[in-house]
Amino acid sequence: MPRSFVILFGLATCLACLACHAAPVTEALQRPALAVREPGRAVLLAAAQAGERIVAVGERGVIALSDDRGAHWRQAPSPVSVTLTMVRFADAKNGVAVGHGGTVLSSADGGARWTLRLDGRRAAEMAAAAARTADEQREAERLVADGPDKPFLDVLVWDAQRWLVVGAYGLAFRTDDGGATWTPWMARLPNPKALHWYVARRAGE
Repeated sequence: MPRSFVILFGLATCLACLACHAAPVTEALQRPALAVREPGRAVLLAAAQAGERIVAVGERGVIALSDDRGAHWRQAPSPVSVTLTMVRFADAKNGVAVGHGGTVLSSADGGARWTLRLDGRRAAEMAAAAARTADEQREAERLVADGPDKPFLDVLVWDAQRWLVVGAYGLAFRTDDGGATWTPWMARLPNPKALHWYVARRAGE
């Protein structure tokens, strides 16, 4: 299992994106993104190359696609309406997007269709089930009590199956089967103050 990666964390104590209350976030996790008239003019926060296609993600779950280097855009259906903060592709077909509410989406067709693989509620439940020490149990209980109010901010994509998602307050989860199952990684990454993980990269990138 590859372990050569570097995670950069910020010292900020808060993010504007953490201001949302748990209830609205929960509703947005269950509501597909609304259609927008001009997806290329939406507030898009990240973009990735999927072969010749550009896939961009942003506010309210909008996912926009361009096959002509950004001259024209169309919207792809999104199963959530939470803000999406990052998108990365392993190859021309397989990609992962992350965002608010502990959202993780995956696509196997170059961004045309997306499936919800993880949200903050499930992430908190998995952290609670995996907790071994008293500190881990306290942190997991806090995650469960807070609800899905914490965003993922980046994803390291090794290939179509193996991803590491990281985010606010030290959140980190890994999958080796394309999002079918997840392992909490908070205890594996040195971050005693639970600072935000903003970026995940392989060593040397």
